[in-house]
Amino acid sequence: MTRTGRTLHECMGMGAAGMVALAHFVRHLDTDSATWRAVTGRSEWAGWNDRLTTNRILTDMYDAITALHYNYVRAHSKKKGGKPPKPYPAPWARKDKETRRLGKDPVKARDFWGWWKKKGGDDGRR
Repeated sequence: MTRTGRTLHECMGMGAAGMVALAHFVRHLDTDSATWRAVTGRSEWAGWNDRLTTNRILTDMYDAITALHYNYVRAHSKKKGGKPPKPYPAPWARKDKETRRLGKDPVKARDFWGWWKKKGGDDGRR
């Protein structure tokens, strides 16, 4: 189905008018279809008219702008507090991203190899 709402089967079942409909069908194929890529030879355009791609780019831009704004305000403010902005809620975003922690306290450099051995890591020193 194309953006016109017709399928190829519908276009072929229309007789002589079907050829005009078929030309219209091919003209309005999405850029990720194999026919469009074969006719135009522009395979690098595949998928760029997809709304999901556009939405992901806009969400990333929103997150980058809010992070930039937060950092700018924090750098030019006398108060050094405040919470960093939360990412824009999106269905593809990981839900545990904000609550995930990778450790509770830093390990001092002089204690690192003992801590590493205790965690099961190989010595690494040769």
